[in-house]
Amino acid sequence: MWHSGHSTEDDPGVDALFPGSGSDGLRWQRSMEAVTGERGAPATSDVGRVLGPNAEAWWSFDTRHISVSDVQILGDSQGGRSDAGVYWMFTAGGSQEEAPLPPRLARLLGAGAGELTKGWRTQPGLAMSPNARVWARIETSDEPSGTVLPVGQSGEWDAHFIAGPQVVAAGPNDLRMYYYSWDEGLGRFVIGLARSEDGFRWKKTGPIFQGGEGHDAAGATAHCVVQDLDSRAFFMFYEAVAADNTRSIGLAVSPDGLGDWQRTPDPILRAGGEGAWDEGSAYQVLLRGGIKEDRIIVMMFDDVARHPMNPHPNKLFNAPGGPDVYQGLRVDYSGTAVNALNFLAVLAGNRSGIEISSIANGRVLESGPQDHVFVYYSDHGAPGIVGMPSGPFLFADQWLSVIKSRSGVGYEHMVIYLEACESGSMFEGLLPEDISVFATTAANARESSVAWLEDADEANLSVETLKEQFQAVRLRTSQNFTYQQGSHAQRFGQLSMGTQSVAEYLGDAEQGPAAWGHAGAGAWVGELPGREGRPVVDDWDCLRTIVMSNDKMHPLQDMVGAWEGVCGALDQYGMRHSRAFANLCNAGVRPAELGTAAALACTDADVA
Repeated sequence: MWHSGHSTEDDPGVDALFPGSGSDGLRWQRSMEAVTGERGAPATSDVGRVLGPNAEAWWSFDTRHISVSDVQILGDSQGGRSDAGVYWMFTAGGSQEEAPLPPRLARLLGAGAGELTKGWRTQPGLAMSPNARVWARIETSDEPSGTVLPVGQSGEWDAHFIAGPQVVAAGPNDLRMYYYSWDEGLGRFVIGLARSEDGFRWKKTGPIFQGGEGHDAAGATAHCVVQDLDSRAFFMFYEAVAADNTRSIGLAVSPDGLGDWQRTPDPILRAGGEGAWDEGSAYQVLLRGGIKEDRIIVMMFDDVARHPMNPHPNKLFNAPGGPDVYQGLRVDYSGTAVNALNFLAVLAGNRSGIEISSIANGRVLESGPQDHVFVYYSDHGAPGIVGMPSGPFLFADQWLSVIKSRSGVGYEHMVIYLEACESGSMFEGLLPEDISVFATTAANARESSVAWLEDADEANLSVETLKEQFQAVRLRTSQNFTYQQGSHAQRFGQLSMGTQSVAEYLGDAEQGPAAWGHAGAGAWVGELPGREGRPVVDDWDCLRTIVMSNDKMHPLQDMVGAWEGVCGALDQYGMRHSRAFANLCNAGVRPAELGTAAALACTDADVA
């Protein structure tokens, strides 16, 4: 495996290439051997680096950064693998030239209009090696920059950059390079194709795929094209870009890899939220703990197990080699019935507040003043809100209102595990310490944290306390408190409850340690606005889109509502910026003022 990374010797934003090795394709280790660079010179004092930005030619296309896009082993036939073959590395590089992003691309990415940026005008290059360790650049075109495939002329669809070159050996003397660019005229990313007989000289055939509507309304970028050995059809797995820049994985199929690409109507893999791996795992943890099914209420979108693209129909796995967490799962609320109104009604024990249907059986908490209640919630999050698969967001003050109203009536003690981005903002400065509620969150994280599921699989829950489990989770999600990756788990509420055993909430039936884990969370970014210990917003009526009144939902002319009324509903990407609405509320800006500004900012062309 070859990967790109930031060298300690270079400026930020300058990438170089490093090799790694692994015995099973799952666990990888970066090479720590000294590597000889081009023309026999030491590659760098940064051990393991094999190729860096071109420092020899100021006019080269890759003087700013270089990244690996594809590596092939090609023999004399140029169409098959051979032990005597040569390693071909197709790269993408950018120069030190400063240029503004195209206006429509800048708007999609949220960049400043006319802002000069280095390195984004990427072009593909080629390097070769006899042993995968020592690489030499190959300049094959008439272009003085050294690129193997120059960008198009002004006005052509690929005039701005060429990125992500991937080469497929479709047969003898038939090499195909799939790449993507930005078509400013269409306002979307487009995948194109170039062909070659020898791998050195390439001829463009033009754009071949631009996505459709919905999940790829802004086009398709990073991709991987493979040919099925049985049907000979070509499968293109691509990064789908929605109109709001939300990314997911799409699939398109072509009979010959040249044209007639048919895309699936929905993404085959999307970021969190509607999937059910973690919900299913939580259910299995409770069952193994001895909690009876009739004491568990499950709300989940339930769109994955029976999805036609699921290679294991009616099964869900939260890690490779792990057990089927969907087995025996009883779902009480699914699809559009998983919404904020129903969640609050279930928590409040308000059966009359739920419309019974095929996707909502009406089960609610029937707990009393001596019961222990456990709540696990997993979805997208943002400051002061958590998402729902259907309908408006769930706001912190709405949830806290129900928790407070049920204290001493619907529960004696309540434990809440909240897995969502910015989840600490749901309780910080809001959850009082004089009610028996213990809340653990993946606070201050851009990625969610479910290490408590792993800990519940491995620990003796009859002995482990809530405090000890929190400490174990915090250790795991922080990577031993380095926070190089992961999240900042936090506790809120009545911390004295930490001496209680986990088994009081997850069950105490005998269970052996399981052997599955969860993918590590991504890098930590950002902090919550405002001072630590304070709510994310002072005026919740200013922030939220809807309020609860007499079990009905009424629109409220507020910050989020003022924005959505002009610029459209907030999606997963928009949720990330809800902190802006909170800050506006705290600064004294009123919804009407935001609505006026939004009307000027969101034109019909932008919204469409």
